[in-house]
Amino acid sequence: MTRRLAIAPLAYLLIGIAAAQEPAADPEITPLRNRMMQMAVRAGAIRTSLQNLRRQLESSGLGLRTDIVEAEQRLVLDMDAAEAALDHGSATEAGVKLDAAETELGKLEKFLNR
Repeated sequence: MTRRLAIAPLAYLLIGIAAAQEPAADPEITPLRNRMMQMAVRAGAIRTSLQNLRRQLESSGLGLRTDIVEAEQRLVLDMDAAEAALDHGSATEAGVKLDAAETELGKLEKFLNR
C-alpha cells in the first residue's frame, strides 16, 4: 500500500510537467476554427454546384466565366491558407484569410443565386 502512494504523486508530477509544456491555447483560435468549418461546408456545396454547372456547360461546348473560375480558385487558396494559419496558431492571419475566403464565397453564392 505504501508503494502505491509513492507512485501516485510521481504520476501527478509527470502529468503536471506534460501539461506545463503544452503551449497555451489562443482563445481566438477556437471561434476561427468553428467559422472555418462552417465555411468549409458552404464552400463544399458551392464547389459541387459549380462542378455540375461546369459539366452541363461543357456538354454544350461552353465553359464557366473566367471571373467565377478565379473566385473558386481564390476561395480554395484562402481556405487552405486559413487552415495553415490556424495550425500554426496565428489567429490574426487566419482571420484575414477567412475574411478573404468569405468574400469569394459570397461572390460564388450570388452567382449561383443562393
